[in-house]
Amino acid sequence: MYTNKNFKYTPTEIALEKALKHIKPVEDVEEVSIDKAVNRVLAEDIVANNDIPPYDTSHFDGYAARYEDTIEASYETPITLIIKGEIKPNTTVEYEVKAGEVYKISTGGYLPRGANTIIPKETTKIIDENKIQITRKSKPLEHVIKAGEDYKRGETIFKRGRIIEPKDLDLIAYMKIKSLKVYRKAVISIIAVGDELIAEGNSPHTHMISNLIREFNGEPMDMGIARDNIEDIASKILNASMKSDLIVTIGGCSVGSTDLVADAILSIPNSQIIIRGIRRVPGRQTSFAIINGKPILMLPGLIQSMTIGFYTLGVPALMKLSNMNTHCKKMVIKVKISRRVKVENMLPFERALFGRIIELEDIPKVEVLSGSSMLRRMIIESHGFIIVPPFKREVLEGEVLEMNLFKPVNLQ
Repeated sequence: MYTNKNFKYTPTEIALEKALKHIKPVEDVEEVSIDKAVNRVLAEDIVANNDIPPYDTSHFDGYAARYEDTIEASYETPITLIIKGEIKPNTTVEYEVKAGEVYKISTGGYLPRGANTIIPKETTKIIDENKIQITRKSKPLEHVIKAGEDYKRGETIFKRGRIIEPKDLDLIAYMKIKSLKVYRKAVISIIAVGDELIAEGNSPHTHMISNLIREFNGEPMDMGIARDNIEDIASKILNASMKSDLIVTIGGCSVGSTDLVADAILSIPNSQIIIRGIRRVPGRQTSFAIINGKPILMLPGLIQSMTIGFYTLGVPALMKLSNMNTHCKKMVIKVKISRRVKVENMLPFERALFGRIIELEDIPKVEVLSGSSMLRRMIIESHGFIIVPPFKREVLEGEVLEMNLFKPVNLQ
């Protein structure tokens, strides 16, 4: 049985696997207008309801013509073509081009039947309002976007689990979709712990964690600050368990006499501590428990330890809760170290070093930042943290390691 003082540090990958077994994705689905869908997680596949574009389309302002009528055109032997009419963008009026004819067409206009090339306006000479002259041969399908070239009817455009971005809305609106089915946002309760926070009337860490939760599609719920006693902590945890999908505590999970979060959890019936510490520093006090099946993430109170703990276990838990596709947010990249760095490694723990990307190459170059674990500057100036394997005493200039990003890269 785990207690507050009984740490059993679990390797990070195993800890993550254990934690995620107790995370159940939100199943509730709601429908929102497309203007409110940005940053929401799709609960359905979006399939092309037609070819996009639906017809062969002009990519230039000019004239829709038959390629065959341009073959003999040159400066020595210009060819005159008759303008039969004009085609506006996105109009589906039936037109047909016959030999020796063209239709004036705007960018985005649908080609008339028989047309298989576009003659750009700037390459023509206007004889009068009904005739143009050309002096160059066109190519088949020149400046033509074929029907379905963008997406084919029935093709899956966006998969369930995608996070909707502003750039997606143009296509969604083009398909005349007015609303989308999305997953309900996971509700994450936050409980800060510490008498000193009550005295100050403020928990700075709560503001940071709340907005990180929002960034990863959760809905934070500030449950206030718990005093350093088992009863108050347990009461707030029980209250939070009835209102949220995941509980996050901040502080009170180390080995001091006032670190009572683990003991408070164990005082609640049907509770179990799954992970008591991870083999990663800073952040080794990060722990995980369940109460009546509801997951609880225990984060340390020091800023760097809290940050590493949240990104190590909290972010993957949020992504699973929110039904994000596991491949849609790239959080880990390969980076090259800019200079030799000595590592204070607590064997057999991984070491997390905060780093700033200073050059974007095939493998980005990263400067390692150093300083006390209480300093905020390192987090503010960094783009993520580099993982140094256990037993490693130094990192060499040019060495390639993995970096966990603070801001994910959308790959879907």
